[in-house]
Amino acid sequence: MLTISSVTLSNCSTMGEARRTEVATASVQALESLYRQNESAANLGKQANAVLVFPAVTRAGFMFGKQRGDGVAFGREGSAKPKVEGIEGFYRTQSISYGIQAGAQRFGYAVFLMDEAAAARMRERRSWDLGSSPSVVVFDQGMAGGLSTGTVRSGTYAFFFDQQGVMAGLGMLGTKVWPVN
Repeated sequence: MLTISSVTLSNCSTMGEARRTEVATASVQALESLYRQNESAANLGKQANAVLVFPAVTRAGFMFGKQRGDGVAFGREGSAKPKVEGIEGFYRTQSISYGIQAGAQRFGYAVFLMDEAAAARMRERRSWDLGSSPSVVVFDQGMAGGLSTGTVRSGTYAFFFDQQGVMAGLGMLGTKVWPVN
């Protein structure tokens, strides 16, 4: 599948109060659930400088595809034990793609920013390509059994979870993320 990353995506950067409450609650629950199901993710959360959580991303397509979801960033204090008070900000993720594809899927993902430089880039940029960095390591649910958090001090790690529906492949290439006011 060819992902189009040079296309400007519509990044309407507002979110109503009711939607913020919904996204905050879903993000806390999703991260807590991921930690219960995946010990490696829980250990990364204890060491991370920030964790981006997108609890419900919808992806659909036939030849052309699109995915979109809202989420939050937890700072260092909120990433180990997620709670609404630990939320630093709200974010939106979106990507479009073109290629041999058909189907619809809903999933969540969490991105662990291990070093301060990666967390600072997330906080400072108006938008960024999540999949453009070669240092993003992606784990599907159940794949992280061999991850040793004793040696993890830098980099960015992404965990996918709660996949529902059928669509070939999950990836970060061409995924844009930006803060939402």
